[in-house]
Amino acid sequence: MNPLPTAAGVGLRAPHVGLVLAQRPKVAWFEFHSENYFADGGPALANLDRIRADYPLSMHGVGLSLGSTDPLDIAHLAKLKRLADRIEPARISEHLCWSSVGGRHYNDLLPLPYTAEALDHVCARVGEVQDFLGREILVENVSSYFAFAESTLAEGAFVAAVAASTSMPTITASTPTRTWRRFRARWSRRSTWRDSTPADPASSTPTAHRWRRTCGRCTSARWRDTARCRR
Repeated sequence: MNPLPTAAGVGLRAPHVGLVLAQRPKVAWFEFHSENYFADGGPALANLDRIRADYPLSMHGVGLSLGSTDPLDIAHLAKLKRLADRIEPARISEHLCWSSVGGRHYNDLLPLPYTAEALDHVCARVGEVQDFLGREILVENVSSYFAFAESTLAEGAFVAAVAASTSMPTITASTPTRTWRRFRARWSRRSTWRDSTPADPASSTPTAHRWRRTCGRCTSARWRDTARCRR
């Protein structure tokens, strides 16, 4: 396993693989999506093995649904562990969110309510994942434009508490200012906001991309309400 250097890495996508193998660009390290390499074999995994020989790698997952109340998907975890044992990445990361309920998966990374109950639940799940993998994982907060009215903790405090309780690092996600402004303009025409939004995301740093209020249709703590609003 090659440790990650203190330098910017690059996301490894399918269109990049051929160029990386042919030219061996001067890149400090690569991050790839874990689920893209869950197959038992094939050219994609073989190419990843070749890249691994020359670069440190970090695995980034999107499918564990750490915040869901569904049981952890053991089959998914087994594939993740098999891949990690083969590639020996410097890091493994996942999102601090949920994406499934009742066995049904959504093609999205949905936000959590920042409450003591959710905190205990997520910490227990992270502990289960780390025990199964035999490795430390990182978690990344997700970009979201709505918040639960029932939240009792600030996002930063919630993420810090997860890290402290599970002895793991975190990654901070950020939505570009242009995207934030475009989304704000779009939804200001469609929804009645419960309170005013900041004039610029920089006014609410370090989580400038988060809106600390709830759309009029999202007054319930039920997660499916937020899912509907995001559509």
